[in-house]
Amino acid sequence: MTFTEAEIEIMAKMEHARWNVERLLNGWKWGEKRDVTKKVSPYLVPWSELSIDMKEWDRQTVRKIPEFLAKVGLEVHRQAYEAHHLTIGTDNSKITAEKAVCQREQ
Repeated sequence: MTFTEAEIEIMAKMEHARWNVERLLNGWKWGEKRDVTKKVSPYLVPWSELSIDMKEWDRQTVRKIPEFLAKVGLEVHRQAYEAHHLTIGTDNSKITAEKAVCQREQ
């Protein structure tokens, strides 16, 4: 299976957020120069502040997920999502709710 570019972008952002949380929970801090011993990294920033090279690093990691899983006998399957939109409100205020219904592809 190959991910679409949109899927890769979403999952790369998610991976970077996951990585940030992992590091922060383990005592890492932001700093201009990476220092593993002192637990300092210049990459502890939001996705929007990452360099193009570091964003591509996360994208490449995501592209390799099917390969990583295959090595342990697993595979990725895409699921279809159907979005339902509901708008409730008056002329001055609206509340929009979105419900995603997941259906496994056959």
